[in-house]
Amino acid sequence: MTAVVSIDSLTGRDREEWEGLTRRFPAHWAGRPGRPATEVDDEGYERTWQRLVDREQIRGICARRDGEMVGIAHYLFHAAVYRGYILYSYSRAAAITTT
Repeated sequence: MTAVVSIDSLTGRDREEWEGLTRRFPAHWAGRPGRPATEVDDEGYERTWQRLVDREQIRGICARRDGEMVGIAHYLFHAAVYRGYILYSYSRAAAITTT
């Protein structure tokens, strides 16, 4: 059977799944070359989530496989000197939750 993968914007109903992936990310990468230790407190997760759903500065999308969130990406657009805007993204690999 073929898995169905969809990409959607993050919405308020995605908080629990988003936070689950986000909190597992530092442990997934811990100790790998070139990856500094990252610690975020509860307030940091709350602040980031509010910024994502406000969609004023940063935005988020998620990948779902058969309805389950398996990956996320955060992104923003910022002004560039010689070109209108540049996209900057910060992704969380789907490999974190694959079985």
